[in-house]
Amino acid sequence: GLDHSSLFRDLRHELLAVLRAVLLEAKVVVYSESAELASRAVLTLLSLLPGGTWLGFNSDGLGGRHFHFRKFGLPLRCFGDRCCVYPYMGLHMLDALVQMRGFLVGTSNRMLVERAAPDVLLT
Repeated sequence: GLDHSSLFRDLRHELLAVLRAVLLEAKVVVYSESAELASRAVLTLLSLLPGGTWLGFNSDGLGGRHFHFRKFGLPLRCFGDRCCVYPYMGLHMLDALVQMRGFLVGTSNRMLVERAAPDVLLT
């Protein structure tokens, strides 16, 4: 499972600002020397958004539950063609990343952090 308590403890008062940045399609990078911690933090942030962990991969064939939530505008459409989410991203995907208007990515590569020029950097 996802550990929300560590995210709340680490971000404290910045958590709402980070969520606002994600909703406003800012460039958000989660950096950790551990790829596991970086990707886990991205997934935990996504889980705080209504329907965020669905990532838009749900289709009409997945059942009535998803259809029911779509009637209420869920999951939120924060990510799409110009705004991406990657729980973990390597340097080889940098060219695609810099063309995005906004993103939420996790990485353990310091060079990617420097070249992506994020609006919000979580370490």
